[in-house]
Amino acid sequence: MADLLFYRESDGLAAVGHIAGGKFVNTDSEHFTDEWTHIVAVGDQLLFYRASDGLAAVGHVAGGKFVNTDSQHFTDNWSKIVVVADQLLFYREGDGLAAVGHIAGGKFVNTDSQNFTDNWSQIVVVGNQLLFYREGDGLAAVGHIAGGKFVNTDSQNFKPEWTKIITTA
Repeated sequence: MADLLFYRESDGLAAVGHIAGGKFVNTDSEHFTDEWTHIVAVGDQLLFYRASDGLAAVGHVAGGKFVNTDSQHFTDNWSKIVVVADQLLFYREGDGLAAVGHIAGGKFVNTDSQNFTDNWSQIVVVGNQLLFYREGDGLAAVGHIAGGKFVNTDSQNFKPEWTKIITTA
């Protein structure tokens, strides 16, 4: 059964529940840290991140309750956090800083840091590959994560000003 996490950024109110027998069942309600700007699921783990100060936390839902397993301070102002299989890619649009990591034993582990091209407007997961696209000039790149490191495999010029890029099955 899949759990649902509800979160209100302004005050940190959170709730956990699931759907059973065609009805929603609330199983937990509590207050989390407020102003998480990113919450992403990596398998059954959740990564929480606050861009203003880099605060991060990891946890999961067990028995209908949220369990916090890690808290760290990351680099601040990541603009995008993308999940690729069991890996996480962090990207800061303004200067192109990027990092890769994963969650092991309920804790986040950083495995790579690189400087990418800045101002990628979209990062799209396509299977185990990543497509980077810059809307202003159409610059595009493709890469993947191998051995905890990002590997760039292609660079091209697409038409500029695509506002949405969607992966289909």
